[in-house]
Amino acid sequence: MAGQSSHILIRNARVVDVFRGEVIEAEVLISGDKIARVGQVEELPEDMQVIDASGKYLAPGFIDSHVHIESSMMTPLTLSHEIIKRGTTTIVADPHEIAMVLRVKGLTYMIEEARQARVRIFFTVPDWILTQLLEKGQFEGYKGDIIGLGEVSPYFFSSDQDFIEACQRAKKLNLNIEGHLGPNFKERRLDQAAYFGVSSCHESITQEEALQKLSRGMTVIVREGSAAKNLVEILGGIKEKVKDTRKFVLGTDDLEVMDIFHRGEIDHCLRLAVDAGIHPLEALQMATINSAQHFGLEDRLGSVTPGRYADLVLLEDLEEFKVAMVISAGEVVYADHEIKYDPVPIQVPDFCLNSFKLNRKLSAEDFKFRVEGSARKAQVRVIEAVDGQITSFYRNEFLDIKHGEIKIDLERDILKIAVVERYQGEGRCSKGFVRSFGLKRGAIATSVAHDEHNIIVVGANDQDLAFAVNEIARLQGGLVAVDGGEVKGRVKLPVAGLMANVSAEQLYQDVSSLQRAVKELGSSLESPFMTLSFICLPVPELKIDKNGLLDVYRNTYIDPVIDLFD
Repeated sequence: MAGQSSHILIRNARVVDVFRGEVIEAEVLISGDKIARVGQVEELPEDMQVIDASGKYLAPGFIDSHVHIESSMMTPLTLSHEIIKRGTTTIVADPHEIAMVLRVKGLTYMIEEARQARVRIFFTVPDWILTQLLEKGQFEGYKGDIIGLGEVSPYFFSSDQDFIEACQRAKKLNLNIEGHLGPNFKERRLDQAAYFGVSSCHESITQEEALQKLSRGMTVIVREGSAAKNLVEILGGIKEKVKDTRKFVLGTDDLEVMDIFHRGEIDHCLRLAVDAGIHPLEALQMATINSAQHFGLEDRLGSVTPGRYADLVLLEDLEEFKVAMVISAGEVVYADHEIKYDPVPIQVPDFCLNSFKLNRKLSAEDFKFRVEGSARKAQVRVIEAVDGQITSFYRNEFLDIKHGEIKIDLERDILKIAVVERYQGEGRCSKGFVRSFGLKRGAIATSVAHDEHNIIVVGANDQDLAFAVNEIARLQGGLVAVDGGEVKGRVKLPVAGLMANVSAEQLYQDVSSLQRAVKELGSSLESPFMTLSFICLPVPELKIDKNGLLDVYRNTYIDPVIDLFD
């Protein structure tokens, strides 16, 4: 972080002491990129910039403890410009999305760009990426950037032994082991995860799940994203059951650009936490020192104390957490409602572009469910998506058969869904049925489809399903809404099919236009594309990926059609 001021003195501030949970009146002296003194400053350096805080609250910069940069559809630099305005000065990012697409090269691109950001960006990585970095002799070069093993669960490894070895490898490298211990995680498995060192989880959706993990010594990353909104459920009334909240931190996980613009980032989490009954200073601890301590960064970050980096936020109040000024590494980077530095131009390497390999165009025939014989009804398995959650439900429904083809039912909101493989060139297509999207016509598709990021599409007719998929391939990644063979809205995501290489403002406008188009097609989902992107993720109950319809609990692929009836 270049361009640091020599000395800054902040006067007339109410300083948030996150260790004592109190507000104190003190002057804060910044020397270079670090805090030099908190208290009365008597001897002033000559090259002094004085900032009058006018009674505002001076707090440590906010820390987002778990975020997928790719889900914002912005690159690291673009995202950093937006969240630093909102008081976030550090994030812990998990780049396994781009790693799934571009492997180690995708990770190294993210780290190299992140190093240029004014927000401090640390990374957690999947075990298979860590192993490749070690084999290639590249880990040492990124040692300061990578602080943990990410998204760890015993279920994500082919055997218990593989899970154990991954945890042992991380421990030898002094890496945190960050968990992905999803809903309804069996207590025996929680004990196993804790025993081998899994230190946190961001997947709790109920307070009881959070308390189970807390009781095992794990840090609870309280999540409030675009699709998964769990903060109020977890923190509401928590003080009646937990006296010490030092193991609670805040994270956004997957947060879309629209939500960042409209609601904020960790500042939004702070507002929700206070509304849920958490004392403002306790909420600030969750957003600062608790996280720094969890990741072993408390000697550098998370408090307004001498020797720590001068990553600070000046707040108008402790209710709305309105940001008046942000200081990063001893430099004022945001004030008077504007960024105070010249953004670094984004330069995306060529290997991040043109990552789609579809050698054929899809047709309506690829999406039809044809059956033989004279059957007039079909019993089918339906994915019921949940707006605002990454989970889904398994439903059995009956659909009509006409002219040897199973038909969708718009009245009951049963549509077709399909996943088209993007890497091998064959355009292999798996298909099923889905409920909750509410489309009355047309189709929507996206290349953001966790975790492999093939193309996923949902629609009301086969022609538009095919057209939407072909448009995604033509764009080399993105989100589209189509109707009658016409594009009604689109967002281009050429960076690995996950991120845009335009400004945040342009991306916001494109997404706004796209969401209006989706609503015109009949959907009332708050986050239709985020919800769609998670239908490939193997968390309960019923999902779909390139191989077919997946019963997550049984870890078995099953036929979308159960039976036929005359």
